[in-house]
Amino acid sequence: PSGEIRLWEPSVPCRSGHALARAGRAGAEGPAFTDNESGAAVYPEGRGFFIHPPWKEAVPAAERVRSSTWVEFDLTVPDQEGVAFRAAVAVRAGAEGKTDGIAISAEARPETGEPLRAAATAATGTPEPLDLDLSPLRGRRITLVLAAGPGPKGDPTFDWGRILEPRIVTSQRARRRIEAALPRPPVLVAA
Repeated sequence: PSGEIRLWEPSVPCRSGHALARAGRAGAEGPAFTDNESGAAVYPEGRGFFIHPPWKEAVPAAERVRSSTWVEFDLTVPDQEGVAFRAAVAVRAGAEGKTDGIAISAEARPETGEPLRAAATAATGTPEPLDLDLSPLRGRRITLVLAAGPGPKGDPTFDWGRILEPRIVTSQRARRRIEAALPRPPVLVAA
């Protein structure tokens, strides 16, 4: 059967915070983090999260480019066919035309081995997909980090990001769809 883990639901434990280029990571338990000094913010919003990278002058411009805001989840990747992280990213109304975009990434960090990463840039209110195949990590413990930094010009102005419906999905049907698409074995006909 298909299933999903809805990361926006309050029952899913998480941490949130920011990573400043010079000062390192700081955060707290739970889905909401706001730092008045740097301007970094992340909090639940509908079926997802609002997220804004550090932008205030307390963080020098050269450091803002390498700084981010994040929300992360410790979980075991379901050991099932078609397991993946799925979400959409967009900017909040009022930011279109005022932002150069906001870079949003999903990174699956296993306890051992190399992380898997996907990224998307949101510059409009039209949702863009952010998908990450988790099949190589089936059955393993990971920390899934959703992070936001400034867009392509490194300018965090109006980077009012939204991560919409972030979830882990599985599908037992994936294998059946592949098998159905395979050609049938040849039929031998007697002459």
